[in-house]
Amino acid sequence: MNELTKPTGSPSARVDRAAPVDEPRATAGDEAGKAVLRPPDPPAGANEDVYHQRRLGGAGPSGLVSARLAEPAAAFRSGGAARFARVLDEVRRPGPNRVERANLALDTLLNYLDQRTDHANQTGSMHAELSATPVQERVPLLRRAIHILRKAVRDGVLPRDNMSDLNRLAKVSQGMGWNFDLDDNIASLATKIIIFDKTTGEERALSTTEFAEVREKIGQPGELQDFEVRTDDGPQNSFRNFRDAEDPGVFWRDLSAAMASNSWRGPSWAAFQRAMSFPETAKWSTIITARGHYPNTIHAALRRLADQGHLEHIMPRENIFPVSLPGLAVGGEASSPSAAKVRVMESYLDRLQGAPFGPSAQPVVPPDGGRGKRYMHLWGFSDDDYGTFKKTLDELGGHVRANRWPDVKITVFFTGEGHPEAEPHAVVIKPDGTARPRLASEEREVDHVLKGIARASQLNG
Repeated sequence: MNELTKPTGSPSARVDRAAPVDEPRATAGDEAGKAVLRPPDPPAGANEDVYHQRRLGGAGPSGLVSARLAEPAAAFRSGGAARFARVLDEVRRPGPNRVERANLALDTLLNYLDQRTDHANQTGSMHAELSATPVQERVPLLRRAIHILRKAVRDGVLPRDNMSDLNRLAKVSQGMGWNFDLDDNIASLATKIIIFDKTTGEERALSTTEFAEVREKIGQPGELQDFEVRTDDGPQNSFRNFRDAEDPGVFWRDLSAAMASNSWRGPSWAAFQRAMSFPETAKWSTIITARGHYPNTIHAALRRLADQGHLEHIMPRENIFPVSLPGLAVGGEASSPSAAKVRVMESYLDRLQGAPFGPSAQPVVPPDGGRGKRYMHLWGFSDDDYGTFKKTLDELGGHVRANRWPDVKITVFFTGEGHPEAEPHAVVIKPDGTARPRLASEEREVDHVLKGIARASQLNG
């Protein structure tokens, strides 16, 4: 059992036994005892969420749960948040409208967190107002709603079967996913790209790393001026080993052969394993590869890796984008896949921007690197091709500057070894579209969010 999946206690022990507190609890009743628990200098820009204030103040587990409920309704200033907070207050108090308001609140949560926006039997449009609520108010309000509705179930106001819905909803955090290149990132395969002598038809086999280094030199004056990349169908295709048409078993055979050595794991393998640690993160992660295999081929290989114990979960088949596959909606040429990869990223970031924030969301360092923290979705892309890395920064940076994804923090990793222009590094795209180095605290941030997902999974069943 690893650190992310250790049980952290019974949910009933953390919720049912909580008692409202006004001050952080200490192990001693004097000021010296309180000082041990309370950090003298809380981090600047601490989130306004009372839950996080109490945590910084040193409150224990019971205090944390109570703090979620103790947040005053007056803190919810926007119209949608204030309205939903009033509904929750009516759910808390005995009265003739309690059942009706409890069902309205639960329906609002389901519609918002499950993104059920067009059901004919939904009751009202409060979920739309909740979506429009500033996220700094929305997340604490969602936590408050889960706590109050759980008590409504225990009081018999809502059917007991609704507790499973609430436990499921309580696990929802923020979107966190990665986009991975496959070759020389997730895994180092020996699959060869073939270039051809224009006159004689002589074949020269290149590794993916070699091809990335000389791609722009093929056909140009110099050592490779007499060679060309061929993309015609059939055995004379330069990328025949990266497609299923000539040999449907080539991908798994190459991967199996690579796994026979200890050096098959690419520089992004550890991050890929981490992305596959939970269903919540696997569903937001993608593979964008210049290969032209069918998504089913790559997905089947991932399933075999999971069966062999290398991965805990795997991403959905629809999250696999072999951009040189003929007929793919966002396809391109394998000889120049960068543009197609960026189109995939853009469509995926649009989807992530529209994802709901849940009660288990955690604030993170903002894209500008400031000291305050914000609730944001997290997204990263890695590639060993410096041209793709630069094109990704340039293209996505322009969209970030235009405020296309205001709730997503984008990190781009260059994993190439021995490149003359850059060493492996990671950058975050700032709101103005430029890039800054990733901070040391952001390296730990992903683990922190993952641990939060693990805790939510354990606490809520």
